[in-house]
Amino acid sequence: AFVSSLGLPLLTAQHLFYAFSCAVVAVAAAGWWPRRLPRLALFALLLANPMTFESAHLSRVIRQGIYPALTLLVVAALLALAAPRPPGRRAQLLWASLLGASGAAFWLTREEGLWLVPFVLPMAVVALFRRRTDQGALRQLLLALALAVALFFALVAAAAQQFAALGEIRPALRRRRPHREPPCRERAPKRSRRAGR
Repeated sequence: AFVSSLGLPLLTAQHLFYAFSCAVVAVAAAGWWPRRLPRLALFALLLANPMTFESAHLSRVIRQGIYPALTLLVVAALLALAAPRPPGRRAQLLWASLLGASGAAFWLTREEGLWLVPFVLPMAVVALFRRRTDQGALRQLLLALALAVALFFALVAAAAQQFAALGEIRPALRRRRPHREPPCRERAPKRSRRAGR
């Protein structure tokens, strides 16, 4: 609905969304690489991802088209929160909000959302380990992570409630039931007209 209100073709908006997520990763990497040239190279490398130029993403409207962008947004938020040069308090809350929102969107659109957990948990541990000696920074980070978790579960719960009420969306929490073929019924052989005479 949002893309339609902008008057953009859906596939064009999909690729713009991916380009935006690449730029967000480059911005998040500022805490790791202060110089602009390495971050610009990172942006160009991500933007030239061959998977985004695959025919399935260019010519078909499928949910796989937004998976790379959502993944990059989750990665960007974690990079910013775990950076050696941490952002300010407001910036941490913004990155945490991005983490919760993009993580919830990814979870609701992909059944295999758990594959992000092996990346999310270690990055959270790294972020906490870097702030272990600064009590003030540690509290700010814990508050940001709590905001991300709360936003994640709030969005997932809201989507599940909407599905239960209207049946319009199917959250990934409701796994697909295995498809069962209907029982085959043996048809009685047709009697020919000649046989009946």
